[in-house]
Amino acid sequence: MIPRGQSNLGHTALHASAYNGHLAITEELLNRAANIDALSIDGWSPFHAACEKGDIEMVKFLIEKGANRNALTKDGKTCLDIARQNNQTVVVQFLEQKCI
Repeated sequence: MIPRGQSNLGHTALHASAYNGHLAITEELLNRAANIDALSIDGWSPFHAACEKGDIEMVKFLIEKGANRNALTKDGKTCLDIARQNNQTVVVQFLEQKCI
């Protein structure tokens, strides 16, 4: 069963704002108690979405706000794995320096 406020894939408004680079909306959602580590049905958090997109400012913001850097998707991928898979070099370099 998918909780209220999530798409049929389990994505929240926070997933969408993080993926689309809407920093102000992301901040507002977090100020209104959105779950920073909400997981979709495939185990993706908003942080995974930002890493996939390669938005370094969003990645930094979510880390600053306490996103779980070590969260694993259902297929066992970290945010660093997602960034590598999508050739997000700036995010990969940042995560390697900051998170490892």
